[in-house]
Amino acid sequence: MREAGLSLRLRHVSGRWIQTVKCGTSVTGGISNPLESEAVVPGPQPDLSLIGDAELRQQISGAIEEEPLVPIFETSVHRTTRRLESAGRGAIELALDNGEIRCSGKAQPLSEAELELISGNPGFLLDIGQQLLADIPLVLSQTSKAERGYRLARGKVPPLKPQKGERPDLSAVDTIESAFEKIVGAAVDQVLSNWRVVLDSDDPEGPHQLRVGLRRLRSALQAFRPTIDGPCLRRIATNARDLARRVGELRDADVMIDDICRSVPVAETDERDRSTLLRYLDEQRNHVREDVRAELKHPRWSTFQVELALFTRAAHWREESASAKKLSKPTAKQGQKALEKTWRKVRKYGRSIRALNIEERHAMRKALKTFRYSVEFFMPLYPGKASEKFLKRLKALQDVFGYLNDLAVAERLKALCDEEHAPKEGPSRLRAVDQVLAWHACRADNAWLDAQKRWKRLERTAPFWQ
Repeated sequence: MREAGLSLRLRHVSGRWIQTVKCGTSVTGGISNPLESEAVVPGPQPDLSLIGDAELRQQISGAIEEEPLVPIFETSVHRTTRRLESAGRGAIELALDNGEIRCSGKAQPLSEAELELISGNPGFLLDIGQQLLADIPLVLSQTSKAERGYRLARGKVPPLKPQKGERPDLSAVDTIESAFEKIVGAAVDQVLSNWRVVLDSDDPEGPHQLRVGLRRLRSALQAFRPTIDGPCLRRIATNARDLARRVGELRDADVMIDDICRSVPVAETDERDRSTLLRYLDEQRNHVREDVRAELKHPRWSTFQVELALFTRAAHWREESASAKKLSKPTAKQGQKALEKTWRKVRKYGRSIRALNIEERHAMRKALKTFRYSVEFFMPLYPGKASEKFLKRLKALQDVFGYLNDLAVAERLKALCDEEHAPKEGPSRLRAVDQVLAWHACRADNAWLDAQKRWKRLERTAPFWQ
């Protein structure tokens, strides 16, 4: 049943047994929207004949193939519920659960709050969620109680995997409104999924993909201006920028260790000095990681998470944006404008690429990022070899700029590895830093020449959107 996306639960409440069947039980960014059927049954045994929805009943029957149903795990919780209503807007049930999941002598604590929209639209749910959860530390769940129970039963908890940004499924029939929902929705999924990865895993890809997701979110909002704009969208963009800067501190610490120091061949450094440096940098990274995790759990980000989770479902941004008539227009022209605008900014730097100073190179790198995201957002509207070829050359150029930016991050190593906190190890660390920087310095000039060549190659590639 689990493999078929189905769950069946028997709950004992106030002397009654209630059977609940759910279909589509996955949780994404704290949001679940399953098809559900409930019925009172005589006792602690399932009765499939009482499933009111015929299609759902058939799915259950097909999944179990007449095999006997046996309980796999149990949740024992104390639930407090409140019904929240607003005249003309709808009703919401707030449930607070505290208890544990049990299976074969094993137990896992359970503590969560759930807001269920009984009637009304998601905008009402967003307003209530932000009011109730403001200034309360929270983390959006990525798994249902059932999924946690199955994992406990199997004795394996698969590690959370960092999620890369997915290319939105756009087509010529998409309106500006539907394209906006798909593109922003994909960025939001990337942000919320990797938010939890950073909290629960030391995988360096987690903070990288979280920061990428936050940047993709800002780029997506920017791509639809001025057709879709307003105070709530500007607030989201500002929050995304500020959080990306904090997460960037951890990403930079990962880069210093994995991309700068460990990329240098062992033969190019003194073994003892190298070990001293890496041990020190790893200790510093652990401190930064704990600071970033504390930031992600801070109550100031609670309403931001709720807003992102319900963003594409709530109507607030529609109310602040252009008329419904403009939103219903095909998205092709909007995509073409966004691509042309970001491409012009890249070309402004590219025309004088040989004369760019350090700050201008950094600005071109950021412009390339924004442009690449726009290309990935809208290239499904232009299927074929031309768009794939353009993106391939763009990625190659961006990779070189990324390496050059890593070298800029590496320049902080000397300041970070002074002798203030560990005088005895300070000289050893600094010797290793000099060896690492010297190795990369030999490659920096070639990397910049490579960037110039790859820019010329990209500039000669026909823009696929024109």
